[in-house]
Amino acid sequence: MQFIDVTQSFYRQRDLILVLPILKLCIVMFNYVTPPEMVFQEVPKEIALCFTITGCPLNCPGCHSKDTHDPTAGSPLTLGVYKQWLIDYKQFISCVLFFGGEWEQKYLIKLLKLAHKLELKTCLYTGKNNLPNTVLEHLDYVKYGPWIANLGGLESEQTNQQLWNLHTGELLNPLIRATRQLDD
Repeated sequence: MQFIDVTQSFYRQRDLILVLPILKLCIVMFNYVTPPEMVFQEVPKEIALCFTITGCPLNCPGCHSKDTHDPTAGSPLTLGVYKQWLIDYKQFISCVLFFGGEWEQKYLIKLLKLAHKLELKTCLYTGKNNLPNTVLEHLDYVKYGPWIANLGGLESEQTNQQLWNLHTGELLNPLIRATRQLDD
């Protein structure tokens, strides 16, 4: 990769307009664990195509997905690759689920918009306790809360995590518990 000193006087404004978008592309890293998985229990009443995004900066104690902490792990989830996954699975799914990715908000929003354009619902599982409205307005569902091993996940009555339907305001944890109890 070549780095350009844009402070030198011989660069004209026209040259900077061409260079800056290229530099921006080099900064954004949005990798995913391949291939995405079809999941049936993570979002009640939905069949979701789940993208596990690498580069999680939260480092929750007891994290069960430590392999996703490295941002260089996995493969780049470009818009073209993502769109192809959605087209290939559209007839089988009703929702797109992201495990992480909120640390690259602008790019995540592009992906959420594309899912909505293809008439798919969207969900984000985040270890954070809140998200900005700029992200929430593109989601149908959100799971909040860091992993705390002794409190358990969404199926636990003691969990700190909450899965919300953002259109109805319904807390979906009871549905998760009921679904997982049927499997036992």
